[in-house]
Amino acid sequence: AYRESSKKSSTGVWMGRLEGMGLPKGSKAIITTKGSTNIALSAVLPGSIVVKGRVPIPKLEAFVTEIETRATNRIITVLAISAAPGSGHSTTAHSMKEAAIEYKGRQRAGIAEPE
Repeated sequence: AYRESSKKSSTGVWMGRLEGMGLPKGSKAIITTKGSTNIALSAVLPGSIVVKGRVPIPKLEAFVTEIETRATNRIITVLAISAAPGSGHSTTAHSMKEAAIEYKGRQRAGIAEPE
């Protein structure tokens, strides 16, 4: 069942609202960590995330490389986003797929900033 983000969520899982990227208003999403990262996403992410812009993939890759080679106090976490089950699931999932196709075709990555 869908549940808003809260400190009760399991480590590495966030559930909440995702806006932007051409998604229907109030789209519900699940974000999970990939790999061995054990970060409590619900403790660091708000209940709603807005994707505010796009950046070229090469700039994102340069940023990640800089963090890997120069930053000693930053962590990179890879996340997977999917539509949350419940009302509007198929519409949200379809919109996410369309956005991913557009982002990939234009070699862009979405940028979101927790508020």
